Amino acid sequence: MYKDKQQIMNKKKQKKFQLFTHDEIELKNAFITEARELANSERFSGKLASAMIYVSLAEYLAEHLLENLNYLVYRSSYVDYGAILYIDERSISEKQTLGQSTRNVAKYSFPDKSSIIKTLEKITKSRNHLFHNLAKTSFEDWSKLEEDITDISNNVEELIEKINIVTEGLRKIFVPQPEASEDAPAPTNSK
Repeated sequence: MYKDKQQIMNKKKQKKFQLFTHDEIELKNAFITEARELANSERFSGKLASAMIYVSLAEYLAEHLLENLNYLVYRSSYVDYGAILYIDERSISEKQTLGQSTRNVAKYSFPDKSSIIKTLEKITKSRNHLFHNLAKTSFEDWSKLEEDITDISNNVEELIEKINIVTEGLRKIFVPQPEASEDAPAPTNSK
């Protein structure tokens, strides 16, 4: 048993980091779909489950962005200084709360940073209010919890869109792209 666990851990360690690439993307997309369906539920429990999924996705997206930014800084400093002096904060993004990830992402400069940080802060505020006041709420204040759930779903949907745009842009800058052949048609802006 121990040997099997150790082999699994070794495989995880050997896995090559791929910049701005999501692992298990099909599963994450399934969670997004489920959260969207539950958000439209008539039952409060469905809406609450939706909020939990959305918050988990927000935490993942913040950690994923931080992990990629940390890797870029590590790789840049490692190459620039010939592996003699470099910054290695790659492990910082592991197992953080949404607030911690937000504060660490805020240390970097990147396109649309302020908007992404504000969205993460809104999600954190609504999440904290919802989950810290759930059992304490009276029937008169029930609508405030539903407002938090709506705010969470709307802000996470906005976060997904913003991070997809930013990471796609950063991927084009930092990840080598295959050269287009002369026979390939030129890209078009189809909107």
